[in-house]
Amino acid sequence: MRVWFARAYVLLLGVLCAGPAAGQGVIANPGPAAWPPVVGSPSLAPPQPAPPSSYFPPSDQPAFPSTSVPLTPLPYPQSSGVGAASGSFGGSRAAYRDGPPQGMVLFYDVDSWRGVGDRGSFFARPSNNEGGSTGFNFATRLGPVSEMTSLSFQFGGSYGIYDWNGRPFNAAALTTTQAQQQVFITTGFFKRADDDSSWSYGLVHDWMINQAWGAYAVNPTLGQWRGQIAYALDNSNEIGLWGTLHDKGDTNLDFFGNSVVTRPLDQGNLFWHHQWEYGGDSWIWIGLPQSDRLNQFAGGSLGDYLIGGSYIAPLNDHLSLYANTQYMHASAAPGPSGYGDASWYIAVGVQYTVGGNARAKTVAGNSWLPLLPVANNGNFLVDSVRTF
Repeated sequence: MRVWFARAYVLLLGVLCAGPAAGQGVIANPGPAAWPPVVGSPSLAPPQPAPPSSYFPPSDQPAFPSTSVPLTPLPYPQSSGVGAASGSFGGSRAAYRDGPPQGMVLFYDVDSWRGVGDRGSFFARPSNNEGGSTGFNFATRLGPVSEMTSLSFQFGGSYGIYDWNGRPFNAAALTTTQAQQQVFITTGFFKRADDDSSWSYGLVHDWMINQAWGAYAVNPTLGQWRGQIAYALDNSNEIGLWGTLHDKGDTNLDFFGNSVVTRPLDQGNLFWHHQWEYGGDSWIWIGLPQSDRLNQFAGGSLGDYLIGGSYIAPLNDHLSLYANTQYMHASAAPGPSGYGDASWYIAVGVQYTVGGNARAKTVAGNSWLPLLPVANNGNFLVDSVRTF
């Protein structure tokens, strides 16, 4: 029994002596829990824990790589600059390789217009032309040429029918029952603004092919050149010039065998293009027609100034509503002469953008869509005179 008590006493004494020794080991190597330090220690700053190697525990490491991925720029840049200085248009020439190689817009409108060719005899009351037209406007890149120059090719056309029930033959009180038909064809090249340049420009050739045109129901085929150049001030505003130069006139015989001479009317316009926050585009312009006219006996010019505009309002990624207008104020004094010489055009329609790119991000537009519209009776004005 004494031996058993002696062994228990020795074991208990060993446990009691081992406890203080372990505690002395902790004090000799203080960790974060030993703060604050004893006065007189080398530094009063708290010890800084080492930064963690990962925000995830070792067992919860993410499966994706830890390398950073560059963020995609916002679709609507916030910079107010333009061109290469700010990259506001979001695409250089090389970037166009990644976009669609072609683009096309289909359109239909109802329109009304009138020009000097509708006045007939000198004191006859001109008749308006009411009807509608439908057409397309197509653009495509040109491979290496587009990559080096940003030039693209555009081609479009329209077909319109007006005066479906005919109209009076103003010169001789006869009745023309044939409807007026009209075809426009536009072909040319263009370059839109991009990150390398804030300039855009285009040059096209327009054809106007008529049947039963004007008061004398003649069939002229006319041609003109049309160009545009513009500079983007920022993402939402662009200013520029557009104009036309006559190329081909025509002479036709009327019902009585008299000659009716027609030719395109030259014009030059200063315009402002603004893109609205929701994606709509508006253009307004003011300009001058050429100073001489075909009817030398009337004297002076046919018109003294031009004013017009265009507006496109996207409804979704494919459909848009649009409106076009143009007015030429006659140089002649108010009365029969001034009334007969004035020209105007107005159209309201809907267009479908193939590929769903109806909305553009900036005034530079989508590089794969045509820059200039198909010719119409607003941007293709005609001078006319009947000779005996």
